[in-house]
Amino acid sequence: MSNKKTIIIITASVLAAVALIAGLTVWLVNVFKSDDKSVSSGKSGDAVITVESVSEKAGKNIKIPVKFTGNPGAMGFFLQFEYGTEALEYLSFEKGELLTDCEVSEQDGTLKLVSVEDNDITKDGVMVYLNFKIKDNATGMSEIKLICDENSVCNYDEQSVPVKTENGKVTVK
Repeated sequence: MSNKKTIIIITASVLAAVALIAGLTVWLVNVFKSDDKSVSSGKSGDAVITVESVSEKAGKNIKIPVKFTGNPGAMGFFLQFEYGTEALEYLSFEKGELLTDCEVSEQDGTLKLVSVEDNDITKDGVMVYLNFKIKDNATGMSEIKLICDENSVCNYDEQSVPVKTENGKVTVK
C-alpha cells in the first residue's frame, strides 16, 4: 500500500474517532443531565456563539470568524452551519485561538464542527475561521445560519451549556 493511501486511511480513522467521541459526549450529557439547569462556573450573562458578517466582491475569498463570548466554561461542541451554495463555495477551515482541536466536515451546504477539549475552556475568543469563495455570479446577501441545539455545548461536568446564536451574513459588494 502506498504512503498516500496509508495517510488517507489514517486521516479518515482519526476523523471518525473524533466524531465518535463528540457523539459520545453529547449522548453522555443527555444521559447524565442534571435537573439543575445552572452552569457550573464562570461569568454571568449570556453565552453567545456568533458567525461574523463580512462584505466582499464576487469572486473573492473570505475568512469568517466564529466567536464564543460570555463563555461560562465549556469543553464539548457540536455546531452546524447552513449556507447558500448558490452564492458561496466552502473552501476550508482554520482552528481559532480558543480551541485546541476541532474538525469541520462539509456536505451539501451544511458544515459540522466537532470539538472536545481536555477541560473546560473559560476564555472568550474565535473558535474557528470558515473560509469561503464568493461565487463569480453571486449578488446581494447570503446568510450563514448557525444551528446549536440544546445539548450541543457541554461542560466538563457533563452539563449542557445554554448558548444563544447569531447568524452571519455575506454581503456581495
